[in-house]
Amino acid sequence: MATIQPMELLAPAGDREALLAGIAAGADAVYLGGKAFSARQSAANFDLPMLEEAANLLHLHGKKLYVTVNTLIADTEMPAALRYLADLYNLGVDAVIVQDLGLIHLARQYLPELKLHASTQMTIHNREGAIWLKTRGIDRVVLARELTLEEIAAIVRDSGLEVEVFVHGALCVCYSGQCLMSSMIGGRSGNRGRCAQPCRMEYHLVRSGRERGHEPIPADGTYLLSPKDLALLPLLPGLDRAGVRSLKIEGRMKRPEYVFTVTSIYRQALDRYYHHPQDFQVDPGEWQELEQAFNRGFSTGYAGGNRNHELMSFTRPNNRGVYLGRVAFFDKLQRRLRLKLEADLEIGDEVEAWVSQGGRAVSPVRELFRDGRKIDQAPRGSVVELTIDHKVFPGDRIFKVFSIQNDRRLKQGLAPDSVALKIPCNAEVNGNAGGALRITLRDATGNRGTALSDTPLQPAKNRPLTRDVLEEQLGRLGNTPFRLGGLEISLPENVMLPIGELNQLRRKAIQELTAKKLDIYRRPRVKLPDSLSLTAGPVKFDGSQAEKSSGSVPVQSEGRLLSVWVGDLEGVAAAAGEGAALIYAGGDELTGFHWDEKSFREAIDIAHLSRAELVVGLPRINREGQRGIWEQCLELALGLPADGIMISDLGTLQRVQEYGTGPLYLNYPLNCFNSAALAELAGPRIAQITISPELTLEQISGLKTGIRLECLVQGPLELMVSEYCPLHTVLGKTGACPGLCSNRGQFALRDRLNLDFPIYPDQYCRMHLLNSVDLCLYADLDHAAFSGLVWRLELKTLPAQKVAAIVRLYRQVANDPGIAARHGDIVLDQLKELTGRGITKGHYFRGVE
Repeated sequence: MATIQPMELLAPAGDREALLAGIAAGADAVYLGGKAFSARQSAANFDLPMLEEAANLLHLHGKKLYVTVNTLIADTEMPAALRYLADLYNLGVDAVIVQDLGLIHLARQYLPELKLHASTQMTIHNREGAIWLKTRGIDRVVLARELTLEEIAAIVRDSGLEVEVFVHGALCVCYSGQCLMSSMIGGRSGNRGRCAQPCRMEYHLVRSGRERGHEPIPADGTYLLSPKDLALLPLLPGLDRAGVRSLKIEGRMKRPEYVFTVTSIYRQALDRYYHHPQDFQVDPGEWQELEQAFNRGFSTGYAGGNRNHELMSFTRPNNRGVYLGRVAFFDKLQRRLRLKLEADLEIGDEVEAWVSQGGRAVSPVRELFRDGRKIDQAPRGSVVELTIDHKVFPGDRIFKVFSIQNDRRLKQGLAPDSVALKIPCNAEVNGNAGGALRITLRDATGNRGTALSDTPLQPAKNRPLTRDVLEEQLGRLGNTPFRLGGLEISLPENVMLPIGELNQLRRKAIQELTAKKLDIYRRPRVKLPDSLSLTAGPVKFDGSQAEKSSGSVPVQSEGRLLSVWVGDLEGVAAAAGEGAALIYAGGDELTGFHWDEKSFREAIDIAHLSRAELVVGLPRINREGQRGIWEQCLELALGLPADGIMISDLGTLQRVQEYGTGPLYLNYPLNCFNSAALAELAGPRIAQITISPELTLEQISGLKTGIRLECLVQGPLELMVSEYCPLHTVLGKTGACPGLCSNRGQFALRDRLNLDFPIYPDQYCRMHLLNSVDLCLYADLDHAAFSGLVWRLELKTLPAQKVAAIVRLYRQVANDPGIAARHGDIVLDQLKELTGRGITKGHYFRGVE
């Protein structure tokens, strides 16, 4: 049964035309980005005057505007970001979509009335994550796209937070907010709105390790990280039953035709569903229109229960359009091909040939023939001939990649007289001879605008105010968002008013009606203080929620602490024996070694014998649907005599804080990028926070916190964590898992530059894709920015003897930073030899876009 409150349809807009397309197509709300702090920096986006115009236009239509401020923000940018939020609040935007924990912290302090929506970049994938956000004043959460309908329903039910989900468009292969691939290999961070989409490039699955150099393993295509587009149109009833509040269409980088077509289809389907929920079905024609708008192939994603092969588009990473058929004959001289159409075609469309020899070629349809006669259009099933700019071959597939019909529909929808873009208002005209003429314009919700003439009504000499005259003059609303509906006239016969003054009355009435409709969105203006504290104190939301403490465990100031994450018991012994101060064990099991209570207790004893601390790591992703498993992990961790628990997601942080009193360590997937984020996370139990690996040394030096910080200095960074497994997809041809998890580290994805990115499945069959080179800061650890930090070595994929050797080298430089200058080159060669990999300094010196 449908919910009482219909789901909101949320359309994207990358420019003004796309905004109008969303309105005309029936969106309930539009989301867009400004010129800064937006996760789609390559879109045209909107400056403040354009944002004000967008807010007013949407509000006049009774629709909402959400503005994306969903990037990580540096300390130096934070004042500008806060003032931008204040501008957005003053403009009347309905909500701001955010990612940065620090921005959330400061927005609650300085702009408590501003509604905040948590971006999918915050990787919320369990109910506790949503609850954590709710206690920070978040009004809505955009969930991770990896969740099933059952998981979504549980989060809605138990969090009490509004939930928004993506229903259509591009699907990231990595958990959003957890991807460092574009950042680390190209310097363009997805967390900063600059993703270069390396997942859409070509890769080959290869065997690595001892068998490195073998030929690529045959696959169904070369785009092994490129998912199909999401299309949840058939799942609308299930989303409604799950309690989803908002259906989000991806596409701020897409053309207005895409926004108009996709939004229109979902609008029609939603209206049809709410009218007859028991009989809801998707019309085949709707699928074809969605395909024509843009598609890489469609799937219902994880929400529809798909995994691996069903999700991926291996043969091409961009729009494939609508399949038209295969070439039956090609005349080389006239460049004319013949085919039987699987879809309609007309002059002005564009087609693409998937050429068996020479790649792909796009051509406009300039000439179209059937039975030897020129025609303008042909329906599905017709045998036609058309000229094409490129050579093709019999059997080649032809696709329609641009539809002139969709273009016409958009132009009709955005035409100056488009009904969809005009708000109907009724006019009332009354007055008496010798008195003022009154014009009142009233909309459907009761708002009205009234204007009185200065000139009294006079007997008409040549052009009285007849119905025709009034309809003509009052209907001239072309440059306004209104159109004239009904007209009521109460005037004596044969009176007149100068036409110029009548037009002026119309303009005044429209201005007043506009003001009245926008009055409910007006707010008392907020002005931020000239000086802003970037580590503002805690915010108390209501009496039932404890005020956050700004305290923390004491900071250890002695020496330089060295921490190591290892993958097995032998690694614990190796790290402890070489002088590591902190050892992390557990979490994502990438080597096949399974951590149970016995092995953890043994690890704790080994560490303590060497006066090292042992911190138990919890998995990075703790899905709602795997609650039983990760609650067992949490219960085990809480029951151990360990020195702390390492946490990588907000949901686990929320859950752990409900139990026990032991120290908590926060991992870098939480994306702590600024001082305010550190202040937001700080608390009595927080012993240490690992800062974002996307920070520069200069930015690190400026961080203000009373808590101990850790940074990564050695090891292969995880570029992706994904529910998708290329080993299963490429090697599991029968659909069954090939069972290759015992061969962890023996496979890699090779890119076009012949760089190999190792693949490590974890105990949950998630893929962890590692960088092709190791982060290595050995030669630079004498830099002042490193002096107050814990230095972390990521060695969980290495055997114990290599762990021991690497820890020994870093222990030496920790005791004597000057050794790096004296022997740096020699040690770097030793590290390369030990790992068999190249090295990088990451973003510590180069920064990130």
